[in-house]
Parts: sequence; structure tokens; C-alpha cells
Amino acid sequence: VCSSDLLNVGFVVTGNIRKMGERVRITAELFDEEGAQHWNQRFDATMADLYEREDRIVELIAGGVTLASETFLHNRAFDIPEDDLGPWGLFFKADATYRQNTAAAYIDGIKIVKRAIELDPIEPTFAGGCAFWLGNNVMQGFSHDREKDTNEAKRLAEFAARSNKTYPLMMAAHTFGFLGDHARAVALARRAYDTASRWVPLKNVYTMRLLYSGDARSSDRKSRRLKSSHLV
Repeated sequence: VCSSDLLNVGFVVTGNIRKMGERVRITAELFDEEGAQHWNQRFDATMADLYEREDRIVELIAGGVTLASETFLHNRAFDIPEDDLGPWGLFFKADATYRQNTAAAYIDGIKIVKRAIELDPIEPTFAGGCAFWLGNNVMQGFSHDREKDTNEAKRLAEFAARSNKTYPLMMAAHTFGFLGDHARAVALARRAYDTASRWVPLKNVYTMRLLYSGDARSSDRKSRRLKSSHLV
């Protein structure tokens, strides 16, 4: 395994492809900076159908790596004091707090998000994530200052929306959806979709935003297409 310390990164994804006659086996693994494995998956395919399935295999690898690394970061950040964390650390701590799924957790989580925003790294992905949680908090009624939090969520979402990256656009779409601007949410979801239209979770976001905007027919049509493409 290649050391993540040498590469100056927190995680390393490794994998290999083995050909056995007419069959191909693809394996992928995720290791942290200490060499501990956090995720692995194996995919088997025939040479005949490999090209038809390669996009789906890439999606599953990307999704598995993302989920495993986020879970690791959430668990680590949750136990670290706020004063010892930077903006992204605070963001993951807030996210881990939200996952307790109680009213008190949402209130505590938004306080951590606001502290993260004060450190403001001026980065679209971070802004989109913070906008998402602020907007979500407003929608669910946990905000103590609805007008202020709404304006701040919109400010961060607009900043994220100026990016052409998938994640910031997706988070901005969610944010405007939470705040009731469904036309803007659909437009941003469409832009996000166009940046990475083969990513299944993103297709879900676009379908959901169409539904909330009142375009149930288009949402249903895309949802049916999505279900037909879910199997590897």
C-alpha cells in the first residue's frame, strides 16, 4: 500500500484489475494515513459487458470511497474540541452532530456551522455545505433568527452557485429549495446535473427538485429512467 504520509494526503485509494479468461475482476480499497482500511469492494464482469457497466462501477467506487471517508471524518471530528478544529473540521463536527437527529442536535450543529463560517475559507464547496445546513435549519424551524439565517444561507449559496463544480452547485440547489425558491433550485440542479450527469445521487437530487417545483411529470419520467439504470 502506498503511504498517504508520503503523498501528504489523508486517504489513499488503491485497486487492481485482473483478467481471468473472459472475466474481469476489479477491486478497490480505501486506506487512511495510518494504513487502516476503511472500505473495500469487488466487482466481477465479463469482457462483453464491461464497457456497459464501467460507468456504474465508477459510480459505486466513488460513492463507497466518499461515504467511508466522510464517516471516518465525522467520527474523528465529533470527539475533538471545537477550539482544536479549523473550518472543515468544524463542518464535519456539525454534520456528525446533526446525525444524532434530535432538535437539540440541530440547534447545537448550527452553532458549530456558524463558528465554521466565521473562519470563512472562501471556498465554494465549503460555502455550499454550510449554506445547505443553514437553509435546512431554517426550513425545519430550528433557526432562532430566521431572517438573518435565510440571508446568510442565500449569500453562501450564491457564492457556491458561481462555481462550475458539481458539489457546490448541488448544495446551492438544495439550499434554495429549502428556502422555497424552487425555480432557482431546479436551475442549479440542472447545472449540477450537466457537470456530472452520470452520477446517480446527483440524478436523484435533480429529480427531487423537479418534484418540489411542481413538475411531477418530468420528475416521474426521470425517476423511472433512474430506477432502470440502478443495477450494476
